[in-house]
Amino acid sequence: MIKKVIHYFSKFITDPKRAAEEIAQDKSGLWAGLWWVIIFCVCYSVTVLIFYLLGHTPVSKPFLTIPLEKWYLVQTFTTLPVGLAGFLSYAGLAYILCKSARGEGSFDQTFSSQAFTIHIPTFIFMWIPETLLAPILIAMAYTPFLGQTG
Repeated sequence: MIKKVIHYFSKFITDPKRAAEEIAQDKSGLWAGLWWVIIFCVCYSVTVLIFYLLGHTPVSKPFLTIPLEKWYLVQTFTTLPVGLAGFLSYAGLAYILCKSARGEGSFDQTFSSQAFTIHIPTFIFMWIPETLLAPILIAMAYTPFLGQTG
């Protein structure tokens, strides 16, 4: 299945229209989409675990009553279930809206194509910078180089 995820990942980047048509015809397309969402959520969980291990805290006070120093630890374990629930809700709503506009696709086709079209840009423009750049910038904010002490 990982080979299929990699195939669709590259296909959605190079030829999105053809990739959407191909995944719509693939009997295991739903599973490829689901695995891609799981991989993304696990990658993001690793990122927030790194933040926790580096001792970072959120920049603003979260609305939940979780201590700031434990926020990223809690997020490490909640990212996967919350991410899956959120994407399932999104795909369900997209499917319902498409059906109400006389769309002909199935839920499986909607879920699988949207898994890639939503999470590829999120992976490239959110996960990579947060994982590689944010820890460095956060650490720099607490150095005398920028004139701040924390």
